Formats: sequence, structure tokens, C-alpha cells
Amino acid sequence: MRPPSFANLISTIPWILILGAIGLFSWFSSAAGQATLDAIRPSAVWMGRKVGLTTGPVAWTPNVREPPPAALQTFWDLEVPLHAPYRISSGYGWRVHPVYGSRKFHNGIDMAVPVGTLIYAPQSGKVTKVAENRRSGKFMTVDHGQGVQTTYCHLDVTEVPRGEHVAHGQIIARSGNTGASTGPHLHWIIKVDGQSIDPAVLLEAIAQGESAD
Repeated sequence: MRPPSFANLISTIPWILILGAIGLFSWFSSAAGQATLDAIRPSAVWMGRKVGLTTGPVAWTPNVREPPPAALQTFWDLEVPLHAPYRISSGYGWRVHPVYGSRKFHNGIDMAVPVGTLIYAPQSGKVTKVAENRRSGKFMTVDHGQGVQTTYCHLDVTEVPRGEHVAHGQIIARSGNTGASTGPHLHWIIKVDGQSIDPAVLLEAIAQGESAD
């Protein structure tokens, strides 16, 4: 019996790849496969379980591991920084930037409110940065401890200087339309251990009346 020729071996490679892809798809659809995916994307899992969502619709940052319990407690203790009505004009995740026209990752959410709307500290913390640049306009960052930080961009006025401690519910800034912006809004960023997390997950949990316990 003659061994298969090199050409015959090459011609079978596409079929091997197709069958392998079908096998992988079937395996990832199984319980074992889903468990493996959960291990790969733990941030989607811990966020989704908290608010009762499946992992699919929840925007998440790749390679984020589930934070330690203290960080999670601090994250779920955060409150909405606006007391006035707002509209989410742009969500978290990849998008075409409305000013630059290129595809960029949106690391927070845009909360449309009039210029001058009061912004409150969602929990106590320390103001670690107050600055201004062309992209974010006037912005500030508050460190809430346990690796949790919140940032507020496109501000009109900052009410607290860098280095000062703020109390839960204290007025820290007023929203604006500074920097690369197409309209008045607050760009709100939440980071846990240096990784951005979709604030909509927290907002949904608050809307559902869930506690941080």
C-alpha cells in the first residue's frame, strides 16, 4: 500500500480544521465548556451573578480577575454620583469616537446632564488627581480604598483640591462640556485594581435594590 502523497495530506487539512472547529464549538456549548469560559472571563461572571444577568450582555474587560472580597464590598457600596435625572448617552465598551471618528474603547459611561449639575462622592475617599487635558477636559479621580477608584471627566468646575478627603455624599464637582465632547455630560469611570468596570452593572444593581452583602 502506497503512503498518501504530500498533496493529499495538504488537501485534508481544511477538513481537519473544520471538524476541529465544530468539535470545539460543541465542547464550549457543553457544561464543561461553559465552566472553562467562566474561568477565562471571571469578571463577567462575578458581575453577572450579582445583578442577575447572563455573562453575554455584560460588557467586561478581558483578563480581569475577580477582585478580593474587600474590593468587591467597596465596589458594591458605591452609589450614583448624580442626584439629578440623567440619561446614558453612550455605554461602556468599543465604539466609534464621536469626536475623533476612530474606533476606541470607552472605559466608562456618559451620563447626559446640563452643565453645572452637581456631582456627589459615591462613597468616602481621597481626591488623588485634579487635572485637565484635551481629551477628558477637566477631570478628577477619587480613591475609595481597597483598589477602587472613580474618575469624573468633562467637568465644568472641580470643588475639591487634590489630596483632600471627601465624605460620602459630598459635592465634589459640577458637570460640564470640556475636552473632546459633543454635548454636556459626565463621563464616569470605575476602576477596580486598575481595571475599568462597566458602571452600568452597578447602576442596574442599585436599580434592582440589591445590597452589597
